[in-house]
Amino acid sequence: VNDELAILLGRHSHVQGLCFRAAAVPEDDEHDDSLEDCSNDDNHKCSSSLSSKTLTDRGLLELMPRLPLLEEDHVLDCWEEVDDDDDDQDNEDVYNDFFHKCNMEATLDALQIEGCNVRLRRLELLNCQHLSAEAVLQFLGKCSGITHLSLAGSFLRSSQDGMDIVSDLPNVLPNLQVLDVTRCPWLTTTLLSSIMEEYVELRTGGGNPTPPP
Repeated sequence: VNDELAILLGRHSHVQGLCFRAAAVPEDDEHDDSLEDCSNDDNHKCSSSLSSKTLTDRGLLELMPRLPLLEEDHVLDCWEEVDDDDDDQDNEDVYNDFFHKCNMEATLDALQIEGCNVRLRRLELLNCQHLSAEAVLQFLGKCSGITHLSLAGSFLRSSQDGMDIVSDLPNVLPNLQVLDVTRCPWLTTTLLSSIMEEYVELRTGGGNPTPPP
Protein backbone atom coordinates (compact mmCIF):
# COMPACT_ATOMS: atom_id res chain seq x y z
CA VAL A 1 0.00 0.00 0.00
CA ASN A 2 1.18 3.54 -0.69
CA ASP A 3 0.02 6.94 0.50
CA GLU A 4 -2.43 7.51 -2.36
CA LEU A 5 -4.10 4.12 -1.91
CA ALA A 6 -4.29 4.57 1.86
CA ILE A 7 -5.98 7.94 1.45
CA LEU A 8 -8.39 6.60 -1.16
CA LEU A 9 -9.47 3.63 0.98
CA GLY A 10 -9.26 5.15 4.42
CA ARG A 11 -10.74 8.63 4.19
CA HIS A 12 -14.28 7.68 5.19
CA SER A 13 -15.95 8.50 8.50
CA HIS A 14 -17.75 5.12 8.71
CA VAL A 15 -14.62 2.93 8.56
CA GLN A 16 -14.17 0.76 11.67
CA GLY A 17 -11.11 -1.23 10.63
CA LEU A 18 -8.04 -0.57 8.49
CA CYS A 19 -5.19 -2.87 7.51
CA PHE A 20 -2.15 -1.43 5.74
CA ARG A 21 0.39 -4.02 4.61
CA ALA A 22 3.71 -3.09 3.06
CA ALA A 23 6.02 -5.54 1.32
CA ALA A 24 7.78 -7.70 3.90
CA VAL A 25 11.53 -7.23 4.28
CA PRO A 26 14.07 -9.46 6.04
CA GLU A 27 14.74 -8.40 9.63
CA ASP A 28 18.50 -8.33 8.99
CA ASP A 29 18.18 -6.23 5.82
CA GLU A 30 19.26 -2.71 6.74
CA HIS A 31 18.53 -1.21 3.33
CA ASP A 32 15.65 -1.53 0.93
CA ASP A 33 17.00 -1.42 -2.62
CA SER A 34 13.50 -0.95 -4.01
CA LEU A 35 13.37 2.52 -2.46
CA GLU A 36 15.63 5.37 -3.47
CA ASP A 37 18.33 6.51 -1.11
CA CYS A 38 17.42 9.91 0.33
CA SER A 39 20.10 12.55 0.10
CA ASN A 40 20.04 16.04 1.54
CA ASP A 41 20.13 17.50 -1.97
CA ASP A 42 17.08 15.65 -3.23
CA ASN A 43 14.70 15.29 -0.30
CA HIS A 44 11.57 16.30 -2.22
CA LYS A 45 12.19 13.86 -5.04
CA CYS A 46 12.97 11.08 -2.60
CA SER A 47 9.88 11.83 -0.51
CA SER A 48 7.66 11.69 -3.59
CA SER A 49 9.17 8.41 -4.70
CA LEU A 50 8.86 6.90 -1.24
CA SER A 51 5.27 8.08 -0.93
CA SER A 52 4.34 6.37 -4.19
CA LYS A 53 5.80 3.03 -3.10
CA THR A 54 4.88 2.63 0.55
CA LEU A 55 2.90 4.15 3.43
CA THR A 56 4.63 7.18 4.95
CA ASP A 57 3.77 9.81 7.54
CA ARG A 58 2.01 11.91 4.90
CA GLY A 59 -0.46 9.18 4.01
CA LEU A 60 -1.22 8.30 7.63
CA LEU A 61 -1.75 11.89 8.72
CA GLU A 62 -4.05 12.53 5.74
CA LEU A 63 -6.49 10.10 7.40
CA MET A 64 -6.97 12.34 10.42
CA PRO A 65 -10.33 14.17 10.58
CA ARG A 66 -10.73 17.76 9.55
CA LEU A 67 -13.88 19.83 9.93
CA PRO A 68 -14.87 21.49 6.64
CA LEU A 69 -15.18 25.26 6.52
CA LEU A 70 -18.66 26.44 7.38
CA GLU A 71 -20.72 27.65 4.43
CA GLU A 72 -24.06 29.49 4.61
CA ASP A 73 -25.66 27.01 2.22
CA HIS A 74 -25.00 24.16 4.64
CA VAL A 75 -26.45 25.60 7.86
CA LEU A 76 -28.48 22.90 9.64
CA ASP A 77 -31.85 23.18 11.39
CA CYS A 78 -30.35 22.87 14.87
CA TRP A 79 -28.47 26.11 14.26
CA GLU A 80 -31.68 28.13 14.26
CA GLU A 81 -30.83 29.86 17.52
CA VAL A 82 -27.42 31.02 16.31
CA ASP A 83 -27.35 34.76 15.70
CA ASP A 84 -26.53 35.09 12.01
CA ASP A 85 -26.17 38.85 12.37
CA ASP A 86 -23.26 38.57 14.78
CA ASP A 87 -20.31 39.13 12.47
CA ASP A 88 -17.90 38.90 15.38
CA GLN A 89 -18.69 35.25 16.11
CA ASP A 90 -15.83 33.27 14.62
CA ASN A 91 -15.96 29.82 13.10
CA GLU A 92 -14.75 28.10 16.28
CA ASP A 93 -17.56 29.60 18.34
CA VAL A 94 -20.12 28.44 15.80
CA TYR A 95 -18.79 24.91 15.92
CA ASN A 96 -18.79 24.89 19.72
CA ASP A 97 -22.41 26.05 19.77
CA PHE A 98 -23.29 23.49 17.12
CA PHE A 99 -21.82 20.53 19.01
CA HIS A 100 -23.65 21.55 22.17
CA LYS A 101 -27.01 21.79 20.42
CA CYS A 102 -26.88 18.72 18.17
CA ASN A 103 -26.60 15.02 18.67
CA MET A 104 -22.93 14.13 18.23
CA GLU A 105 -23.50 11.11 16.00
CA ALA A 106 -25.81 13.05 13.70
CA THR A 107 -23.35 15.91 13.70
CA LEU A 108 -20.49 13.74 12.46
CA ASP A 109 -22.61 12.40 9.62
CA ALA A 110 -23.97 15.81 8.68
CA LEU A 111 -20.57 17.48 8.54
CA GLN A 112 -19.08 14.58 6.56
CA ILE A 113 -15.86 14.73 8.52
CA GLU A 114 -12.89 13.62 6.45
CA GLY A 115 -10.86 10.84 8.05
CA CYS A 116 -11.43 7.34 9.27
CA ASN A 117 -10.83 7.69 12.98
CA VAL A 118 -14.33 8.81 13.96
CA ARG A 119 -15.38 5.17 14.37
CA LEU A 120 -12.05 3.37 13.93
CA ARG A 121 -11.66 0.39 16.27
CA ARG A 122 -9.06 -1.77 14.53
CA LEU A 123 -5.79 -0.65 12.94
CA GLU A 124 -3.11 -2.91 11.46
CA LEU A 125 0.23 -1.48 10.33
CA LEU A 126 2.01 -4.50 8.86
CA ASN A 127 5.64 -4.39 7.70
CA CYS A 128 5.60 -0.57 7.74
CA GLN A 129 9.19 0.68 7.84
CA HIS A 130 8.76 4.33 6.86
CA LEU A 131 6.50 5.72 9.56
CA SER A 132 7.77 7.86 12.41
CA ALA A 133 6.74 7.55 16.03
CA GLU A 134 5.67 11.19 16.00
CA ALA A 135 3.19 10.67 13.14
CA VAL A 136 1.82 7.38 14.46
CA LEU A 137 1.29 8.76 17.97
CA GLN A 138 -0.32 11.90 16.57
CA PHE A 139 -2.74 9.71 14.62
CA LEU A 140 -3.45 7.35 17.53
CA GLY A 141 -4.00 10.33 19.79
CA LYS A 142 -7.10 11.12 17.72
CA CYS A 143 -8.22 7.47 17.71
CA SER A 144 -8.69 6.67 21.38
CA GLY A 145 -11.50 4.26 20.51
CA ILE A 146 -9.09 1.75 18.94
CA THR A 147 -9.29 -1.62 20.69
CA HIS A 148 -7.10 -3.70 18.34
CA LEU A 149 -3.67 -2.58 17.12
CA SER A 150 -1.10 -4.52 15.13
CA LEU A 151 2.47 -3.39 14.49
CA ALA A 152 3.55 -6.79 13.16
CA GLY A 153 6.83 -6.67 11.26
CA SER A 154 7.05 -2.88 11.45
CA PHE A 155 9.84 -0.51 12.53
CA LEU A 156 12.59 -3.04 11.83
CA ARG A 157 14.89 -0.24 10.66
CA SER A 158 13.81 2.27 13.29
CA SER A 159 13.49 0.29 16.49
CA GLN A 160 13.45 3.43 18.63
CA ASP A 161 10.31 4.60 16.84
CA GLY A 162 8.66 1.27 17.58
CA MET A 163 9.62 1.42 21.25
CA ASP A 164 8.45 5.03 21.56
CA ILE A 165 5.04 4.11 20.14
CA VAL A 166 4.53 1.08 22.38
CA SER A 167 5.69 2.91 25.50
CA ASP A 168 3.09 5.65 24.94
CA LEU A 169 0.14 3.37 24.11
CA PRO A 170 -1.48 3.58 27.58
CA ASN A 171 -1.68 7.36 27.12
CA VAL A 172 -3.07 7.45 23.58
CA LEU A 173 -5.09 4.20 23.48
CA PRO A 174 -6.66 3.67 26.91
CA ASN A 175 -9.25 1.27 25.44
CA LEU A 176 -6.74 -1.06 23.79
CA GLN A 177 -7.60 -4.74 24.19
CA VAL A 178 -5.33 -6.51 21.69
CA LEU A 179 -1.76 -5.61 20.71
CA ASP A 180 -0.01 -7.64 18.01
CA VAL A 181 3.77 -7.23 17.99
CA THR A 182 4.61 -10.33 15.96
CA ARG A 183 8.01 -10.08 14.23
CA CYS A 184 9.01 -7.05 16.31
CA PRO A 185 12.46 -7.96 17.70
CA TRP A 186 12.87 -4.45 19.06
CA LEU A 187 10.19 -5.06 21.71
CA THR A 188 11.89 -5.96 24.97
CA THR A 189 10.43 -7.89 27.86
CA THR A 190 11.04 -4.88 30.08
CA LEU A 191 9.05 -2.56 27.83
CA LEU A 192 6.19 -5.03 27.48
CA SER A 193 6.01 -5.55 31.24
CA SER A 194 6.05 -1.80 31.78
CA ILE A 195 3.04 -1.06 29.55
CA MET A 196 1.18 -4.05 30.97
CA GLU A 197 1.59 -2.58 34.44
CA GLU A 198 0.41 0.81 33.19
CA TYR A 199 -2.72 -0.69 31.67
CA VAL A 200 -3.47 -2.64 34.86
CA GLU A 201 -3.11 0.53 36.90
CA LEU A 202 -5.18 2.49 34.39
CA ARG A 203 -8.04 0.01 34.44
CA THR A 204 -8.10 -0.74 38.13
CA GLY A 205 -7.79 2.86 39.27
CA GLY A 206 -11.42 3.59 38.48
CA GLY A 207 -12.72 0.59 40.41
CA ASN A 208 -13.75 -1.32 37.29
CA PRO A 209 -10.80 -3.58 36.46
CA THR A 210 -10.65 -4.92 32.92
CA PRO A 211 -8.01 -7.20 31.42
CA PRO A 212 -4.95 -5.43 29.94
CA PRO A 213 -4.06 -6.16 26.30
